[in-house]
Amino acid sequence: MISLIFSGAGGFTIAVGELCTRFTALYFEIDVPWWLGAMLLAVGAWWINVRGTSFATGIQFAIVLLSVIPFLMTAIAAVLEAGAANTWAVFAWNNPHGGDLFAALLFSILLFGGFETAGALAEESNKPRRDIPIALVVTVTAAALLLVFCSYAGTIHYGQEAVSKDWGGVMDGYARMAEVLIGPWAALWIRLAVLVDFAATCIGFTLAASKGIFALARAGRLPAPLARTNRHGAPSMASSVVLGCALVVIAGGMFVPAAARFQTLFVSATAQALLLVLVYVMLAAGGLALLLRAPKSQPAWRWIVFPAAMVVPLLALYGTLVPLPGSPEIYGLAAGILALALTGGWVVALKRRGLV
Repeated sequence: MISLIFSGAGGFTIAVGELCTRFTALYFEIDVPWWLGAMLLAVGAWWINVRGTSFATGIQFAIVLLSVIPFLMTAIAAVLEAGAANTWAVFAWNNPHGGDLFAALLFSILLFGGFETAGALAEESNKPRRDIPIALVVTVTAAALLLVFCSYAGTIHYGQEAVSKDWGGVMDGYARMAEVLIGPWAALWIRLAVLVDFAATCIGFTLAASKGIFALARAGRLPAPLARTNRHGAPSMASSVVLGCALVVIAGGMFVPAAARFQTLFVSATAQALLLVLVYVMLAAGGLALLLRAPKSQPAWRWIVFPAAMVVPLLALYGTLVPLPGSPEIYGLAAGILALALTGGWVVALKRRGLV
């Protein structure tokens, strides 16, 4: 839950505000303060979430569907233009330009941050036992295929040696690629898609965080008022807490230099990475413990999937800590460690009250 607050309320609000400032300056020559865009996002995410899970996820789905189109168009154009230059060599393990495997594992895991809240988010589903597995498998498969295809297209377009500098080293590398391959209108669409995608992701994280707070309050682990719902059945009090966190972060962003403002996203992502990977490690450890309790009744595939689910987050955790992040990401690591300490104190308090 804390990792979701770091991402939604903590990182994306300031980042979206900065993106909004750059977008309006580039296309409309209007100087929109970053904090105005950030506050509009925070309040907008709160309003959408208090309307209910179905409404919020519907908005997210529509945004994602529209924003995927220009990326696919650009990727297809890049592959077609490359012609004979298309190669499987970019996927080879011994590729000298392959990068850091552990960092890639961490990046891949963070793509699916928030999946552990599927149970809480699916309360409004008519058939959660059927819908949750289908939604998870379809989403993971679609996201993985889109990531691999678009990454391949960008690598082929920029070249394996220059891709990290000409694409990964800038914020709108894919938009510049679209402008060259298709036209300025495609670059506009991609920049707008990135902006609204960030907003949609923030909506999702705030929804998941508010649902997590609501679930803990309903179970007696947090103050009972946080379990209150409105006429839509949405956790209104929990959503207000997340909104309050976002407003505090925006206020803190006033003290961040303009040149480093977008980097607050990486600070919060580092904190989220540490917390989220540890959550997955503990979930996998719990699954292994259940296997060992009744080993003879378990299907063979679980003995493959569950250990793998333990190893992958551990490797990603290694990628988080080695090498030790530099500035400003090191502040995110410190914030994550502080959050772990606070969580530990909270668990101890619950145990003393007999709630754990």
